[in-house]
Amino acid sequence: MTFTYEALDRAGNVVRDTIDARSLSDAREALRGRGLFVNTCDAETPHSARAQQQRRGGYSSRPPGRGRRLKYLAMFSRQLHVLVATGIPLTQSLDALERQIKPGAWHDVVASLRAAVEAGTPLAEAMARHPGYFDTAVCSMVEAGETSGSFAAMLERKAALAK
Repeated sequence: MTFTYEALDRAGNVVRDTIDARSLSDAREALRGRGLFVNTCDAETPHSARAQQQRRGGYSSRPPGRGRRLKYLAMFSRQLHVLVATGIPLTQSLDALERQIKPGAWHDVVASLRAAVEAGTPLAEAMARHPGYFDTAVCSMVEAGETSGSFAAMLERKAALAK
């Protein structure tokens, strides 16, 4: 069952997202385990606006501010570059990054990227589904790297630019 919630993170930022759980109490407990303070948590109906946005592939939570987004992007690019440059397949690299990130909105974004890539979606296309985290310039760079076969080099340049 999917629940829509609104909560506050430890920094006091409002987080709106969905969570899959067996019951309302399980959903609330999982959110508390992520360090969130739940304001509202309701069962999602299949025709709600939130469910429609999720089906369209929109990002699932409020994006961070510009400085924080750049921090996430730089960290993500550096770590992904190291993993891919050493010959680890992209899906395994994304899985490793996902396991290293604390639960929260950024973790959910990386999990979404991994799931999409595992399903055969190019990384650039998966990233484009999260415009609050990855702008069109970043998605274009990733697409160029994927297309040209210079993905690892592109990640290295992107990490340097995001500093």
